[in-house]
Amino acid sequence: MTQPNVSLLDLSDEILLIILKKLDNTDVLYSLLDVDNQRLNTLVHGKSFTNTINFVLTTITDDVLSIADSILDQFCISILPKIDYNIKSLVLESESMERILLSADYPNLTELTLYNVNDHIVSHHFTVESPFRRIFQEQIADLILRFNDCIALLDGHLKQLNTFIVNINYTSDDLSNVYNMDDLPDMKCFSLTCCCETNEYDTRVLPLLRRMIKLEELTLDITNDERTSFIDGTQINDEILVHMPCLRKFIFHIRTKVELRHLTHYASNEDIQRTFSNIGYQQVCCVLNYIVGNVICHIFSLPFAFDYLGYIGNIFPPIDFSRVKELDVHDKIPFEHEYFIRIARFFPLLKELSVINFES
Repeated sequence: MTQPNVSLLDLSDEILLIILKKLDNTDVLYSLLDVDNQRLNTLVHGKSFTNTINFVLTTITDDVLSIADSILDQFCISILPKIDYNIKSLVLESESMERILLSADYPNLTELTLYNVNDHIVSHHFTVESPFRRIFQEQIADLILRFNDCIALLDGHLKQLNTFIVNINYTSDDLSNVYNMDDLPDMKCFSLTCCCETNEYDTRVLPLLRRMIKLEELTLDITNDERTSFIDGTQINDEILVHMPCLRKFIFHIRTKVELRHLTHYASNEDIQRTFSNIGYQQVCCVLNYIVGNVICHIFSLPFAFDYLGYIGNIFPPIDFSRVKELDVHDKIPFEHEYFIRIARFFPLLKELSVINFES
């Protein structure tokens, strides 16, 4: 029996979208935008492929490079000016940042991820004379950097900076470069989201915070992995608060994961809560979750102010988590029907729920 020949265009729009979404957005746009087919053009112009565009490549040694010049030329000349209205997020290697940002207007760009920030980039593009001043001051709500790039930005070139919001995936970057570590007296508002391994919170995050001697508002959303002790009120007071006499607003969620065999000092929820009462912080909550040889300690200010909460178990406090959109729950005890009723009650705006039951 002869099998009929089926081409890509014989498939329905739904099937085509499923296939194209398996590919990188950059490849889809480069290969298919403005091809001589109205149907493909309409699909590729959609927000699924134009909201976020990644212009970097990561090598097997974790070096981050810009995409090839020939592809970048095509994007800057023919593609970005046609889709810039849809673009909300760009991932860029700093050396190609100017070329890409000058190629279109990007009226809805709100998130920028930068790699390989250096002195040249900072001195040319993060100043009041920069052609990107409007984008950075009026549009970018999320500037995502590696920790070393964050330090480079605060290397004295931005002394006038008073508000800095930064999202860092991991702090474990090479610190072979030596940066200016002077105080940042003009910094008034700082927000940091990051993941730290072992002692990086103590050796990298805390020294950065102590430079902000006139800080008035501080927001921390920090995950600590592989520590040997919890973060508590005493530690926060001694290592952060005493260095910020002008601080009047402190919002935080610090999650610390410790292997039970490495835990140097056991503390209960009540013990940790008491360390905050001792320093005058009453609106704080602590949650401990024991899972498969580890204990995870959450400490957070009230009301809970973040859109993600992960690694909580069967027991969580009956407080308002209405800001949380994404929740991960992990426990060795099976989750019962009543648990999900509590989730629905205290997480009313939840959009994503991940459940891991280690012994289910």
